[in-house]
Amino acid sequence: MIIGFDADDTLWINEQYYHETEKKVKMLLSPWYRGDDIEEEMFRTEMSNLDLFGYGAKGFILSLIETSLRITENKVSAEVIGKILGLGKELINRPVVLREGVREALSSLAGAGHRLILVTKGDLLDQMRKLEKSGLREFFDHVEIMSGKKEENYTDLVKRLDVNPSECIMVGDSLKSDILPVLNLGGWAVYIPGGSTWEHEKIDDEIVNERFFTVEKLEDVVPVVMEIEDKKDSVDLSSLDSLEIYTDGGCLGNPGPGGWAYIISFPSGEKSNSGNEEHTTNNKMELTAVIKALEYVQYLSAKANVVIHTDSQYVRNGITSWIHKWVKNGWKTAAGKPVKNKELWVELKDLSDKMKITWKWVKGHAGNPLNEACDAMVKKEMEGIK
Repeated sequence: MIIGFDADDTLWINEQYYHETEKKVKMLLSPWYRGDDIEEEMFRTEMSNLDLFGYGAKGFILSLIETSLRITENKVSAEVIGKILGLGKELINRPVVLREGVREALSSLAGAGHRLILVTKGDLLDQMRKLEKSGLREFFDHVEIMSGKKEENYTDLVKRLDVNPSECIMVGDSLKSDILPVLNLGGWAVYIPGGSTWEHEKIDDEIVNERFFTVEKLEDVVPVVMEIEDKKDSVDLSSLDSLEIYTDGGCLGNPGPGGWAYIISFPSGEKSNSGNEEHTTNNKMELTAVIKALEYVQYLSAKANVVIHTDSQYVRNGITSWIHKWVKNGWKTAAGKPVKNKELWVELKDLSDKMKITWKWVKGHAGNPLNEACDAMVKKEMEGIK
């Protein structure tokens, strides 16, 4: 699986340093302003500047300076403004302190074969600087520094990574930025509360979702990932009205290098798989795609009600009509010739006899999202063995 990790306050300590800086600025402004609402004023300014400055220490310090000028009616001295700038540099140059168990957790997950990526927001230079200081760069296959962490940002990310959200886990300390957007996309999320939560990241509603987990320590993420993998493979299909499956197969040259793929749509997300053969045919790959999908369904529950969507008339007509005559004729066609791909047809019949299956033909290359997704996986498999 792909496991995304937030950076600030998930992998290393961050927010408490901002609070410390705010307190120091408040002390510097005390000769001119003694109001109890100075933290609220600072937060209000920071929020109003967010679209302009973005996230990170630089925008934070600029907002503190703006707040200082406004609430003191421009009476604050140049010396104090200089000290606030100094606090900003101090904030940026602080050493990176890892949260307990971070390195061990990342090492364990990477060693288990998971693809780890860093998904954070903030200033590009500042975040990359902290990553290098942390000594954790070696664990991450991809680093994504976003301008924001909204659902559309994650949607763009999974598209560029060419992965299905159901195969992704996001680990972070913000319910608003790390957890909810990923859950809404059909992914999995692990919440690890930080030492303190920025006011902007707080939400009021409780999250109730079977794909949502909470842990106290980074090391607890490892068993949760194992639990997620088991949960993905142990869906109770008996309660479903139907299980939608899309399949596709193809071949370059026919015969030639070929690929197969399937996507199974579960309530909690999608399961996909694909494979290839160096020398095969279109029809063999179309049959193999359906067989592989049904084998997986059988592994989960042999009593599932299944709807197969295939763009192969050969598969649909063969299993719903022709096969009955073939079996009656001793696996020979009406012309008395041996049925091609008999071994695959026998496999498919054995599987389909154990399930209630509705066979639907879908027109290929006609804009059906899951059919198109299967087609893309098939092409990728074929191109991989050219």
